[in-house]
Amino acid sequence: MKRTTFLALIYIITGFFLTAYAYGNSTAKDILTPDERLWLNKNQSRIVYAVETNYAPFVFIDSNEQPAGLAYDYIRLVESKLGVNFKERRFSSLADIFSKVHSKEIDIVNAVTVTPERSVFLLFTDSFISVPNVIVVNKERQRWMEEKDLFGLSVSLVKSYAVTEYLMKKNLAITPDLASNDLEALLNVSFGKSDAAVVDLATASYLISKNGITNLRVAGEIEFNINLSMATSIEEPVLRSILQKGLGAITDEQRQEIRNRWINASTQTVFNDWRFWAIVGVVLLISLVIIIWNRSLNYHVKLRTKAEQEEINKLSKVIEQIDDIVAITDKLGTITYVNQAFCVHTGYTREEVIGQSFRILKSDHYDSEFYKKLWRMILGGNIFRETIINRKKNGDLYYENKTITPLKDDKNEIIGFVSTGKDVTADALMNQEMQRIATIDQLTGIYNRHKFEELFTLEAERSRRFSQPLSLIMIDIDHFKAVNDTYGHDVGDEVLKTLTDIVYENIRKIDIFARWGGEEFLVLSPSTDLENIQILAEKLRLAVENTLFPKVNHITISLGVSTFREDDTFSDLFKRVDQGLYYAKEQGRNQVGSI
Repeated sequence: MKRTTFLALIYIITGFFLTAYAYGNSTAKDILTPDERLWLNKNQSRIVYAVETNYAPFVFIDSNEQPAGLAYDYIRLVESKLGVNFKERRFSSLADIFSKVHSKEIDIVNAVTVTPERSVFLLFTDSFISVPNVIVVNKERQRWMEEKDLFGLSVSLVKSYAVTEYLMKKNLAITPDLASNDLEALLNVSFGKSDAAVVDLATASYLISKNGITNLRVAGEIEFNINLSMATSIEEPVLRSILQKGLGAITDEQRQEIRNRWINASTQTVFNDWRFWAIVGVVLLISLVIIIWNRSLNYHVKLRTKAEQEEINKLSKVIEQIDDIVAITDKLGTITYVNQAFCVHTGYTREEVIGQSFRILKSDHYDSEFYKKLWRMILGGNIFRETIINRKKNGDLYYENKTITPLKDDKNEIIGFVSTGKDVTADALMNQEMQRIATIDQLTGIYNRHKFEELFTLEAERSRRFSQPLSLIMIDIDHFKAVNDTYGHDVGDEVLKTLTDIVYENIRKIDIFARWGGEEFLVLSPSTDLENIQILAEKLRLAVENTLFPKVNHITISLGVSTFREDDTFSDLFKRVDQGLYYAKEQGRNQVGSI
């Protein structure tokens, strides 16, 4: 009891000092209304603020493993204005943060741009910073670019970003290469995987400088700026109002101080003003002449070699940290380097693959012509892009979205190749499952109605072209409703599956078997005339009649049959077998009716 009283006292004292800190002194006016202050005092202990760990320079984790960045400075300043200290949770991506907002685990999202899609589940404050989104390309692309110039290009965009949503809605015919973060998007361009990347100017400046990426340049701006706001769950309108007042209390001097700390100190002007580059070029040219005049050629070679090695070292560190699979080979395809992600995704160690070729990943899903075509393409200096199936060390197959880029020397001769890729196995398997669900009846495992109509069209065209007969059977279980009513739907389902097995055992592999709906089934028999389809139908009828079914013992089926005529549509043939089925039922069921 004493311990509880003590903790309560500590809480009251802490609340007092936090409130005093927010007010400045006992006579200072609170920026919140009494109701808002009461709400905040009651709820601040549960409020959780999401820290995105990889969105430099807005918010990221610094070398001391602490949150830092322009937007993080704003939230800390808002906290001081309000006299609170929100709980923090770290996330590697904005998509993860949004998922936690939906599950009510996160209350405040910082550094986020308003979009119609986000406004469904978020309430936004006014924006506290505006930064242009820019087009980043390889330095080999010399001209200035606008949005329309992205038409037909492969463009690296970051998942869940507002500018990504903006560009995907425009009719630019771009091929989106979705990246998990800004650095990955920039490296996609640096390594030639993408033609361009779209990121905000501040982030591009920061990451290019920090990671020593020397082969990129900003080529233009997008007509969509990042206007960063703070946001709350749509269910927290009071919290949104409180944050808005905290932002409103930040002075112009404080805003400028934050901007100077994170943006003005960057190389922003280098990207915006071509005259700056012209001046830099002249200065560098003069400096180069002076150096050549005063230094020996040998010194230059050593200096340049050392500098280039330091660029390589920085890029190697970056390549080792990304999740993309990276491998480098010589001209003959012998592997000379793989990054850590390659080892993680394939199961091979570096020692096992260095000196080998990519044949160790061969899945046997492709013939020799495929590999000949691939080599002709890359040896011709072209980039190969395709999703292929490879095999891991343990024998498991995986799908890789692979890009192979030729490496060329100063004489434009190929000296090797860079292979980059993403493991897209999960997406590929999901697509396969969706395709299976779209074509297969879930209960019986045979074709569904939609797939049957598609296959009928192909068989009808083949029948017309080669003047081959084509016949159809419709099967209906007699008194099936009584089975469901008497024994329940579970038993009814077992009857349907048992019937499926019987039919499968009595038809050919080329026959097309589908569940039309409920207790109705269709069998399409290529190269089968009316006489033989009647024989097959009678065979099926007898097989069902002589089978013991679970729980219900015996059931019977009625069947309608007809054969395809040259001018038939599917509807025409279906009507005839349906009439045959109706005739069989009218004659007492457990019969074959032919039209």
